[in-house]
Amino acid sequence: TEDLRQAAAIEAGDRYMRAKEREADKALVRVLREKGYYEAQVQSRWEAKGERAGTLTFTIEPGPPFALTFEGNENFSDDDLLRLIRLDSRPIVTDGTWRELARRARHAYQEDGYYFADISPKIESGMPKRVRFTIDEGERFHVGGVSFEGNHGLSAGQLLEPMATRPPSWIPWRRGVLLDDVFDDDLKRLWYLYRRHGFESAEIVDARPRFDREHGKIYLTVVIEEGPRTIVREIKRVGLEAVADKPPELGFSVGDALDTEAVETARRALVTALAKQGYAEAKVTADISSTPSQDDTRAATVRFAAEPGPHERVGEIIVQQNIDTKSRVVL
Repeated sequence: TEDLRQAAAIEAGDRYMRAKEREADKALVRVLREKGYYEAQVQSRWEAKGERAGTLTFTIEPGPPFALTFEGNENFSDDDLLRLIRLDSRPIVTDGTWRELARRARHAYQEDGYYFADISPKIESGMPKRVRFTIDEGERFHVGGVSFEGNHGLSAGQLLEPMATRPPSWIPWRRGVLLDDVFDDDLKRLWYLYRRHGFESAEIVDARPRFDREHGKIYLTVVIEEGPRTIVREIKRVGLEAVADKPPELGFSVGDALDTEAVETARRALVTALAKQGYAEAKVTADISSTPSQDDTRAATVRFAAEPGPHERVGEIIVQQNIDTKSRVVL
């Protein structure tokens, strides 16, 4: 009880504050979890006795004590693994909390190169309630190389540039490990990269890992079907006479590979240019049509069509409610 009183940091004679009561609730839960009572719950109640005093009661349901054990963890200590999840600050701790700890521990092992690490939690009822984590660390691997098949329009260097999954490096610093979620993001970046270079139908059809257990290396092969490349052959402008004297830069021109993001950026630039000329309600649409060419590419026509709307100019400017400042100063 004395340990809990000290943790609450509230004494008889202190001014009652609801915020301090809430902080005491959290502090008591932290102390109980440090002692192994991970399912402990604390409820506080304030009862006023007259106008100047009252009683603050903390009701504690400690739940069963826990015994946590880790088996098979040679490269991470028990404390390292427990620090992966903030047990002291979680609102509640349930059986799902231990499964989440196992998931985070597996991710931590993979970040350190143990791609096949397996962590199995087992929860046993009783007094104390036991949670056992059985860990099979497996072998340590690092990425040995990334290669590509089916890439003809883009070089391996261009494809490798946006990827985070690559061999270890000091400059820039890379650990060179294989993480499934990071590699999935890499494949998405490759998909977008192809579209930025005019390959509208390009697809990543396979991604194969090969594990060299003798040297602890992973070699990744990404298989690509590029499809035809689309080249801009014509740019049409309709309804843009208002900015014909000073047209904005589109960011692409005839002969460039079709980049749909660049087309959208150009459309927004045309809207801004019309607005600067007084067409505040202007709308611009961008349409793309493509047809096969004789050189295994596709020819695209980009058509920008504008509806400028009414032309507006600044009329009379009225200054109101300026008691101490003259209107010319405001203007």
